[in-house]
Amino acid sequence: CFGGQYGNSLLADSNFVTLPPHFYGELCKTKDGCALLRSSGHFEEFIRVIQVDTTQPLARRAALWAVGHIGSSELGFEFVKETDVLNVMTEMAQTSPVLSLRGTCSYVLGLLSRNERAREMLDALGWDFPSDMNATIAVPKDPTKFFQVPAYSFSGSWADHSPRYAFDNYSDTRREIVKTICDLSNHVIQKTAFQTLTRLKQSYPTFFTSPFLLFDVYHLLEMYHFRLPVRRYLHDLFDGVEFASDFLAGLDT
Repeated sequence: CFGGQYGNSLLADSNFVTLPPHFYGELCKTKDGCALLRSSGHFEEFIRVIQVDTTQPLARRAALWAVGHIGSSELGFEFVKETDVLNVMTEMAQTSPVLSLRGTCSYVLGLLSRNERAREMLDALGWDFPSDMNATIAVPKDPTKFFQVPAYSFSGSWADHSPRYAFDNYSDTRREIVKTICDLSNHVIQKTAFQTLTRLKQSYPTFFTSPFLLFDVYHLLEMYHFRLPVRRYLHDLFDGVEFASDFLAGLDT
């Protein structure tokens, strides 16, 4: 898990990772910083974001991390102590249907466990932690609910802007080229994809001079994550394309 923040001898062990500094966490290490945070009203906003179930999970996770960093210092923990956010986080860590929120709560509670007063409150709420104050680990004493995922029905679907359906009416060769280009975004099968594209260009060179197929490639570059060398390779792969007037006119329709 995370090691101490600065100069911790445990960081020499490869099993530990430095916890990056957080703006609000650093701010609350001084009395002036705490006064600034209190006057800003930001902490109250973080609590509101955490407690509202309709808030986007990403925003809630960001607010959780901010509260965790604030409460990990002695001065900052005063903000946490004034609210019931510890109760909210311990409950969310065990019952939230959003697993990413459960994980974030677990990490944040571990971060708070570096504070002695937070440990006392977490212990009363049924959570345990190693004796090492720098361990940054907190787990429920009864892990039953923590590892229990509520029953749900999964209905998979393609993304709204997935190019899959746009290529259903293509010829077998054109569809294979498009599929292989998609495979270049997967580093596991990337080498095979390069070899397949080399073979396809040797067997069907006219496809690689088609501006319409190149336009498909541009669409894929927009939809998928390709590393820079792969993007350069794809541009070189279609270096024989000429943008004729009929193609350019078709773009406007």
